[in-house]
Amino acid sequence: ASQGQITTVGALGAGTIGTGFGTINNGASSITTTGAVGTGALTVTGGASFSDNIGVGGAADDLANLTILGNISSGTVQIGLWAKPTLDGSSFTRGIQTSHAISEAATSAAGLYVGNVTGAAITTQYGIYMEALTTATTDYAIYTQGGLHHFGDDVHVADGYGLVVGHTAQVAVGGTSA
Repeated sequence: ASQGQITTVGALGAGTIGTGFGTINNGASSITTTGAVGTGALTVTGGASFSDNIGVGGAADDLANLTILGNISSGTVQIGLWAKPTLDGSSFTRGIQTSHAISEAATSAAGLYVGNVTGAAITTQYGIYMEALTTATTDYAIYTQGGLHHFGDDVHVADGYGLVVGHTAQVAVGGTSA
């Protein structure tokens, strides 16, 4: 029977809340489920934590903690992942930081791996593109604290001014310079 003036209700133990039910405001209480949650837009105003892989635009991939899929089909600049935080500052702030641990032996590992772009024709492809850094007293586009550097092809320097060529060559197995 239709009930127009119900002001309180006990715990809901079974069944569903139908389409058009409207806003559910449960105050500061949690909503807990062991099932999946389907939603349109999701707005999170506090922190969010996840205990499993996350899929954006498609199902989560078991090989990644964050999988981003989907088609971006509008705009002159299209970005798959945008990180633009406002940092309060410290001795060393980082917009994006990556590091990982390996629990078993691996043939190779990369802190950052950039794959080849595929699909429609591309005029110019950049593995890493950095705009001119001009904000600090000293601006480094690339800075390393050491380690070998390997370039698999020619290195082009647009302006050789200030170019310093190192004098120490590392010797690889077989006696050739690396």
